[in-house]
Formats: sequence, structure tokens, C-alpha cells
Amino acid sequence: MRTGFKRFLSSFIVVIMIIALLPAISFAADGDTPYTDFTYTVSGSTVTLTKYKGTATTVVVPGSYVINGTTCTTYLDSKTVFTGNTKIKSVTLKSGIKFKDNVMSDLFWNCTALTTVNLSAISTTNITKMTNLFRGCSALTAFNGSNFDTSKVNSFSFMFQNASKVVFSG
Repeated sequence: MRTGFKRFLSSFIVVIMIIALLPAISFAADGDTPYTDFTYTVSGSTVTLTKYKGTATTVVVPGSYVINGTTCTTYLDSKTVFTGNTKIKSVTLKSGIKFKDNVMSDLFWNCTALTTVNLSAISTTNITKMTNLFRGCSALTAFNGSNFDTSKVNSFSFMFQNASKVVFSG
């Protein structure tokens, strides 16, 4: 009888510990948008996000995701990831994000509901194109790109066309 009680007590303690840890596990991402809310591809230790398909209107993209136990650097395909999304209202890109082919062109093109963009944590040191970056973002009122380094950018064409409400901060 004693052995059975010890097993029961041990099992009970393990279950209680797992239940106690569940909130910590579910909040480990600190509000980051899961990679499964995107169409994506994984190659080695990189994940390329190609299209946002989630339903949240606030999107926070981290510089890396852990996928199947591997920490993968986040790459964005600026030509498709957010282009034409009419539902997102706020996007924050965190430190460590890379851009496919060092191009940010079309990233938010025609995101007509987008009001706030925070790009202050990303490195733009190697970016060569920012064409149409915010083109058609008619609701955009707040943009923080305080750390933008545009020294290698050779194309800014139509970057803010039809985004006349934007106020820069940072």
C-alpha cells in the first residue's frame, strides 16, 4: 500500500508542476506573432516568412524563431509578406530580422488599415532598395525608423506615395 501511495503522490506532484509551468510556456514568446501565422519556408537555420495569413491586427515579428528545436533567423520576403494586407493595423519588427536579397521594397504596399509601424530595432545597413515601402498606406500615422541607415539604398521611388498622414518619430 505504501508503494502505491508513493507512486500516486509522485505522479500528482508531477502533474501539479506541469500545470504550474503551462502559463510560462504559453507566454514565452512575449507577444510575438507565431511563425505559423505566416506562409514560410525553413532552410537550415533560417526561416523565410513569405505571407502573413493570421487574423491578428497587431503583428510583432521577432528576429528568430525556434522551430523543431533549432533557432532560426527570421528573413522577410518584402515583396509578399505584408503587401496588400488590408486588415493589419500595427507592425513591429524586432532586432535580428533580415530581408531577402537586402530589399525592403513593397513591404507594406497597399496595407490600407496600417496605422503604426515600428522598425526602430532592425538593421537597415545592407538594404539597397526601399521602393514602394509604404506606398498606399493611407491610414499610416506613426512610423518609427529611428535607426534607419540608408547609406546603401539606391532606390526610394514612391516610398511614401499616398501615405500623406504619416508622422515620423524616433
